[in-house]
Amino acid sequence: MKTIKLFKTFFLCIAMILVSCSGEDGTDGDPGESITGDPGADGISCWDLNGNGLGDGKEDVNEDGNYDALDCQGDTGTSGQDGNANVQKFDTLLDGFSGSELRLTMPIPLEEQDNYAFFFYIKYIDFDTQTQLWYTVPGHLRGNEIYARVYYFANKADFDFDYDIEVNFYNTEDDSEHIVQDGEYSLFRIVAIEYSGLGAKANKTSLESTLKAAGVDTNDYNAVANYFGL
Repeated sequence: MKTIKLFKTFFLCIAMILVSCSGEDGTDGDPGESITGDPGADGISCWDLNGNGLGDGKEDVNEDGNYDALDCQGDTGTSGQDGNANVQKFDTLLDGFSGSELRLTMPIPLEEQDNYAFFFYIKYIDFDTQTQLWYTVPGHLRGNEIYARVYYFANKADFDFDYDIEVNFYNTEDDSEHIVQDGEYSLFRIVAIEYSGLGAKANKTSLESTLKAAGVDTNDYNAVANYFGL
């Protein structure tokens, strides 16, 4: 028993010695010395055109009395015109043409023609006044003295034709064939307007209604040309 008590007393003394040897936490050391770099140079403001850091008269672009980022904005551009449908024009010179039948080739491939509305115009030269007038075809020409009809042959291959448009000229008085003189007409123009630019349900009738609502008479070539920018 004495031996056990001696061991207990010994370990208790060791524990007390270990506890008494634990010191308090030391204070934090002073921060280390470092070198602070010089501040960087200020950047050039977007309005400072000459880079001198000063507000000069010409740099107050918007003339509001301040030199700031608002002077870096360009002027607002003008609004563009409203876009129109995909419109193309195809011209055939009529130099040397005479007779009662004018034969032409449709410029749009057959497989694409259902996607377009076509308007035909012919330019007449008045020999007396040397003025030029546009007429709609089919329709009356030269003060209703003459009229023209248009025939379209979608199946021209069946007839072995090398053309698919034929314009016939007639005298209004008796429906007889009218013989066009060489140089009487100078140009035949086809205006092709693609429906895809007009909406899914567009067709020639709806197109004409749209143009009419916009004040455009399709019988007036100049009105059509101005509207579509031809």
